[in-house]
Amino acid sequence: MNNARDALYALTLKRYRHFVYTHRGLSSNVLIDHFNMRHVFEEVVTSQNEFPRKPAPDALNYLISKYYLDRENTYYVGDRILDMESANNAWIKEILYLKPNGVGETTDLATYVVSDLIEIPNLSVFK
Repeated sequence: MNNARDALYALTLKRYRHFVYTHRGLSSNVLIDHFNMRHVFEEVVTSQNEFPRKPAPDALNYLISKYYLDRENTYYVGDRILDMESANNAWIKEILYLKPNGVGETTDLATYVVSDLIEIPNLSVFK
């Protein structure tokens, strides 16, 4: 995803923590390592963890519980309605990433909608 690295680094400098939750399997770890991003994420949750699939909140609740995250200040970034439903079911806020060409589904579940990931560190909530 364009600008993902820059957005993550900008948020890291502001002391925000990052996790990955994906339905993909070990291929996600290969990509994270390929882009030299392992150090940015505290944990990567994939299908290998065997949580129920989204929109079930189990994987998100696991991360929230394990890392003592405050639901009021926890955001899930995703590019599908299913991601927004999962975050909503975990009682955390949602950031919907719509690709720059406008392709993708939109929903009123999202707390924020961005068309470029670099917009996220500039959202008022992260200032």
